[in-house]
Amino acid sequence: MASHGGYTLAPTVDEPHSSPEAAGPAKVEVYGGGRSSSKKCLSLPVFLLLAIAVAVMFLAGVLVGFYISEVRLEDEYEAGKTPSKNCVPKSRNEDIETYRLDNVMFHNSLVYSIRGENVTEFVQKYGTDDPVVGSDIEAKFSELIYEEFKKYSFDRLEVDEHDIVMTSANPAQPNRLEIINANTTIKEMVFKNSQKIISDSPSTTPEWKHPHVAFSPKGEVQANLVYGHYGRKTDLSIVQALNVEIKNKIVLMRLGKLTVAEKIKNAEDLGAVGVLLYWEQEDARHELVDSFSSSYVPFASAFMFTHDFQKLYVPSVPCQTISNDQAKTLMSYLNITSNTKTQPGWTVLVANNTRENVSVRLSVFNKKSMKKIKNHIATILGSEETDHYVIVGAPRSALPGQPQDVVVSTSLLLQLAYSIHHMHFHNHWRPYIGIKIVSWGGAEYSNIGLLHYLKTYKPLLEARAVAYFDLSQLAIGSKTIQIQSTPGLGKLLADTIANLPDPKTGDYNIPSASHKEGRELYENSLVNGYSSSSAISVFLQHLGLQLAHVQYQEYTDVNNSVTSMSAVDHVHHNKYHIAAAHVLVKAMLGIVDCKLLPINLLDTAISINTSLHKTSELLMTCSENKTSLSSALILSDDLVKSSREFQNDANSLIQKNKLRAFAMISNVKMFLDRLFIMTNQGISHHFAYPTLQNGSIEIATEFCLLGKITKVWSTTHEWEEQVTTILSRALAFLQLKS
Repeated sequence: MASHGGYTLAPTVDEPHSSPEAAGPAKVEVYGGGRSSSKKCLSLPVFLLLAIAVAVMFLAGVLVGFYISEVRLEDEYEAGKTPSKNCVPKSRNEDIETYRLDNVMFHNSLVYSIRGENVTEFVQKYGTDDPVVGSDIEAKFSELIYEEFKKYSFDRLEVDEHDIVMTSANPAQPNRLEIINANTTIKEMVFKNSQKIISDSPSTTPEWKHPHVAFSPKGEVQANLVYGHYGRKTDLSIVQALNVEIKNKIVLMRLGKLTVAEKIKNAEDLGAVGVLLYWEQEDARHELVDSFSSSYVPFASAFMFTHDFQKLYVPSVPCQTISNDQAKTLMSYLNITSNTKTQPGWTVLVANNTRENVSVRLSVFNKKSMKKIKNHIATILGSEETDHYVIVGAPRSALPGQPQDVVVSTSLLLQLAYSIHHMHFHNHWRPYIGIKIVSWGGAEYSNIGLLHYLKTYKPLLEARAVAYFDLSQLAIGSKTIQIQSTPGLGKLLADTIANLPDPKTGDYNIPSASHKEGRELYENSLVNGYSSSSAISVFLQHLGLQLAHVQYQEYTDVNNSVTSMSAVDHVHHNKYHIAAAHVLVKAMLGIVDCKLLPINLLDTAISINTSLHKTSELLMTCSENKTSLSSALILSDDLVKSSREFQNDANSLIQKNKLRAFAMISNVKMFLDRLFIMTNQGISHHFAYPTLQNGSIEIATEFCLLGKITKVWSTTHEWEEQVTTILSRALAFLQLKS
């Protein structure tokens, strides 16, 4: 058995990595035979020998067939052809968006060479704890990935390396919070080592001994406290509308909904002098904070780029995380008056400042340090579209308390890299468009490795990247598989799921179709489907890139857990992780081996149209018909119509089998979602995400609450103007291409 990256692979012919050009199809010689006998009656030994001979001849026939198939592939390769690239409709009756997932030998071989026993061996060697940057395990992973990638026959290997100055907790002096009454400390909270984090583990480093907000500056501030909900712009506008000043205050905010850096920046922009952050249970559950309890003090990180990656943002005021219990204690000191108790929901908490003579003193002792962040990138170029590629990635580290399933993801990434190399090296297989395999560094620091990669390569990614496939957190339960993708790839993933076996029974039709049928399986598939701090969110909000991720889950959020499911699946040979990985790899092959990208423009347009209609209904109800999205709805309806017309026109061109038409149609499919990015005060977001369970765009609920309290709907109108501009641009683009 050959060992690759700490796990065992199937027996293969020895691979001289130094000269891929010399490689040919694997040749297997089989020897067999038996002695003749003069006896007319067959004795038992002779009978057994004959049976063995027949079996050997049968096996030889199979091997000869395999060899002939290999020779045929080699001949096609030498003749300049790319084998089995037929993903295009063959008749005019077939819809342009239908495609056939190739089941040829090298596709299946590539998919099914990713195996659970390899993951099991990898986990046994490296453990189950997600490492942090600079830990022994993360350093081993980085070196292992680098060395393995070097062995393989990729066209390009890169180490995207960055030296980052950051701040983290001082191991010798934990951060502190005091409640002060008339200059006397009445309660002190010291943020010491969490029992959930083992400080001497090979997966962690001394910087993570005590809970803190990475990148928060050192400093001490004393001020009144104000509650800012999630820290969204609308949340803080509501605070001000209730006649509560944020300037010169310490703001208490819930984690979730948007990145930590965005929350802190929003508060800073209004003059806040400090920030406290905590988890509510439902938010922690959604973000898969496995360590959550009411007494748990979490870790956080606040780093981002603004203004199209031209400006770096880190906090300029002291920040600290606190537990849910500590947050409730602080809230008990808020001065809530009777005239505000009629306000809806959380707004009761922002009625006034902390009670007379009561203030809060925050002392942060974070220390500066330098971290080396590395992204490891292996690229195989496309046989035809050498400039276009999909990206398959996984993090190599994770924020303590918020596991990403790093060990399993790293094993899967290495297996995929080896499988692609093996098929390319032995079978001369090369995808139609390229594949980049990436191990991201610094995920626990606000995805800093990925963000720096985007900063460096954003123009190229906008022009060349087709889709991002995420290999992290593939299993958090075992009951049903959930698609988390942009609508354009929803049908591809749904069809792939329908053609792969259920890990429980071995039958085809993984248990998602039993609960959702047809379009319902994948429309609005990003509903509550991704974390604001995930790589998926980064690619969606900054690039408008097509996204693909699937995840095994429980039927309810309550029992979903990365850590628990990792332990459960380890006992079952990681079959749920492997099933999800097979879906993603098979779907990825459905993209990279097609002349025509299987991105469904009509599904994208219908999804946006549905969301806008639902959003308009919500706004009309909450505003008592004072506002709607009438202008945007007209354009959205037209976008659906134009998408359908483009689809029909493209279908006619495809039947003529013109390569230029293929390229043009694929480019339109790539770029349409890029047009849906809007920028507010330098921060980019896809206007249509995230959505709620009812299909409306989540930001509408913020507009409703703000409008009800202020009786002013100007923020909603400004947002509609931005959406109208975006839809006009998308419509013009689509009509021009038609």
